[in-house]
Amino acid sequence: MLISNSNNFVFIRVEKTASTSGLFYFLNSNLYDPEKDLVELDGVFNSWKHMEKHFYDYPVNYLEQAALMPIPNYFIPRNVHYSFRDLVSQKKISQDMPCFATIRNPIDRLCSSYFYERKKLNESVLNLDINEFCYKACLKDQKEIPKYVGKLQSSYYPEHTKLWNTENLHDHAINDIKLLGGKVDKNIYVRSTGAEINYQESLSNNVIDTIMIKYAKDFELWEKAYAVYN
Repeated sequence: MLISNSNNFVFIRVEKTASTSGLFYFLNSNLYDPEKDLVELDGVFNSWKHMEKHFYDYPVNYLEQAALMPIPNYFIPRNVHYSFRDLVSQKKISQDMPCFATIRNPIDRLCSSYFYERKKLNESVLNLDINEFCYKACLKDQKEIPKYVGKLQSSYYPEHTKLWNTENLHDHAINDIKLLGGKVDKNIYVRSTGAEINYQESLSNNVIDTIMIKYAKDFELWEKAYAVYN
């Protein structure tokens, strides 16, 4: 999460949507003022430059390596995935503050989350195949499934949000950051867009239909963002 008081916008980070890459676009844009703005960093990183170096040092397993870092005694756990509604209720931003966020194809996001949780050796997920995982994510109150998986991406941000789809993150960043008066001088990689994998081949038609119904709003918003550059 990044609250830019200096330039009047907020960047909301949604899990498994390339939000880390989106954050670095803003932090490298000359729009970030550490004296006025608020950014929540992953893990136990003590600066965004430290976090960014780790991001590039471990392009495949960034989160797993970050989790292995020693935790200082003074460390206070952070939440980097606040929703817009959370921030408004905490009086950190106004209801009409301009908002940016990343969005991912819901099927890609679900399937990517499945493999990520298995890589973390999440025992409850290890007992599920990909169809079971995706189906359970569409149901309510499933203890085996991490809470973030079942949440709609669209529940994190308001209707007026400018959305960057993961496949065209760089294009959106160039356009929107320049409109804000910032710069984009490098293409920041995305750990996985799902474009290199046809996840649908692993899913049954019934599960795909269930996902389409549960995440209908997310599909609508992702398709709208995707259509801007495709």
